[in-house]
Amino acid sequence: MSYEAIEGWLDTATQYAQQLLPVAQISAKVLADPFLPETACEVTRLSKAQAGMNPGPSCARTVSSSSAGVGLRYVVSPLRVYVWHRQHPMVIPAAAIAGLALLFYAGYESGRSKR
Repeated sequence: MSYEAIEGWLDTATQYAQQLLPVAQISAKVLADPFLPETACEVTRLSKAQAGMNPGPSCARTVSSSSAGVGLRYVVSPLRVYVWHRQHPMVIPAAAIAGLALLFYAGYESGRSKR
């Protein structure tokens, strides 16, 4: 039994390594992001809320002015708001009804004062 080198295997391996290099680089940036733990926690809470389960306590807030990573700090705040909304779905309709009631009341009072 002979083990012959397959021609071009080194070129093929080099091509695969070059294709995987950007993936490895972005993965390293994601893992280096200081907001990764909070983002993962919020995504877990969102998953629980969508499944109808209690999402549990709020996630620990990350305080960092570091610009390392991929910018997950811009994702965390909207994610927090969305998770809160999923926990309290009636807040938006209640706020809309309260706004309409306030407008009707203001109209009523302005009409009543002109008489």
